[in-house]
Amino acid sequence: MTIIRIIPICLSLGILFHGPVLLAQNNTAVVPAEQNNRSLSDSSTQTLLQSMLRSSNYALSKESSVLLLQQDIGKQISISTLGYQTEQGKYRPYQEAEHKRGAYFRAEGGKQTAKMLLWGSFSYNNSQLDSIRWGHRKDADFTTPFYYGSQRAVHYQQTDYAIRTHLMHRLTQGFTASLSGDYGMGDHFSTNDPRVVLKHFKLRLTPALQWKNKQLGIEVRGLWGYGQQESQVDYRNKEYYESSQYPEYLNWLINGYGTMRNALSFSDRVYTNNQDFTGGGLAIFYKHKSWTARANFNYERIHEEYDRGNSSGRYDGYDMYGDYNVDQWKGYIDLQDVQQQWGIRLEATQSEGKDYNIELLGNNYAVLRRAAVLQLYYTLPLWGRPTQFTFRQSFSYHNQVDGNMLIRREAGRQLANLQLRHPLNMRCDQLLELGIAYSNPYNTAFSESPRSSNAFAEQVIKHDIALDKTNYWQLQAGFQQYFRFAGMQWMAYIQTQQLQAGRADALLGGRSRNQSSLSFHLYF
Repeated sequence: MTIIRIIPICLSLGILFHGPVLLAQNNTAVVPAEQNNRSLSDSSTQTLLQSMLRSSNYALSKESSVLLLQQDIGKQISISTLGYQTEQGKYRPYQEAEHKRGAYFRAEGGKQTAKMLLWGSFSYNNSQLDSIRWGHRKDADFTTPFYYGSQRAVHYQQTDYAIRTHLMHRLTQGFTASLSGDYGMGDHFSTNDPRVVLKHFKLRLTPALQWKNKQLGIEVRGLWGYGQQESQVDYRNKEYYESSQYPEYLNWLINGYGTMRNALSFSDRVYTNNQDFTGGGLAIFYKHKSWTARANFNYERIHEEYDRGNSSGRYDGYDMYGDYNVDQWKGYIDLQDVQQQWGIRLEATQSEGKDYNIELLGNNYAVLRRAAVLQLYYTLPLWGRPTQFTFRQSFSYHNQVDGNMLIRREAGRQLANLQLRHPLNMRCDQLLELGIAYSNPYNTAFSESPRSSNAFAEQVIKHDIALDKTNYWQLQAGFQQYFRFAGMQWMAYIQTQQLQAGRADALLGGRSRNQSSLSFHLYF
């Protein structure tokens, strides 16, 4: 059913955005293909590079503001990406995979005229993860405090789809209105015992009003959405069925950070998580003769309810585990010169969640996450070629409390990263990336009650506390090759990162982790 739904959407996007791309923006003349060897001068490439600098996930459609997206794409642009990524190593949070590999495809494109803008994107991700313990897979967008887990290492396959659309239409001189849609769905399942199936979907709609002239633009938007996640746990081999002879196969329902109960009855091993999304945002841009400033702010309230059984009514009775509210604030401000020689970007996020546990008749779990990032980049000639230096300093803080187990954990971390991107020839169609980063903890604390001991605390929490106290170095290398083929722009990108912890700890099981990726980008 999933494939049947996706095929017509893909065909629609392909038909909509197929055609010649006007690579020249800002009235720059198009260079004939046989004369164009300076790929980096093309506006489609510049759009991608600038988006890469602004965010680690450089899909243009991740931009929540139609007003700011409009400034990036010019008259028309289409970008497709096909990639493969692998990650492995024992230096990781306990509930994450030791080895992960995945492939993804992303296609996005847009067109705008004097009266309207139309943008669409489609993404597909397929990943395989092994050695997942104490945390059956969840939709990564949710910080849910209710989930199933087992001591047994479970192997997972995950498939996720996402479709994003933006439609903007001119109302009167200077005023426009837009409607954006964000739809995602996924199917996750384990391939061995305990067998788990997780299905999820979400839909967010964002209406907005914009006003702008040549120098200033303002956007005000709202947010409404709905989502659902259904989890089921079972067994392929019935000899493992909740048997005391095989305790590592026992499934548990985890609530918070240490509170757990065994999921023995059949009805207790199926639950539905219903989500509601509300919020809004504000975006601004200002163009000076020599620089441009942009700002974007978002607020979102996520309300989740956890019910035994599911919406299809296959199970008798009705039971509510509890509910959960999350308040999220996100924002950034960036400044760059019109020649894109230098730029400054400041980001900040905060997520605060609190649950209500029906069984305990009160709040059990509270979590607070904060992050701030300062990024500077500057381009200067090095050996006669434009070399870009980027410095990124980030701070993160995580505080979680489990009231039933009287467990409190605080973890702060800073990461300083220096990177350069240097052309290897005068045509600037080959770029070398080199980077080095250092991370160390701050403001770490942990407290517990003498009765806080259980299997989850002994395995997961003690591992996480040891991880919080480590520092590490990170080395990065990458290579980009730009070329033209069949009248279109292409880019091949290979990258690897090696992370090495500063000290060994028996609880962590390892000191290193490696991530490598290969991707191909097409501008058509």
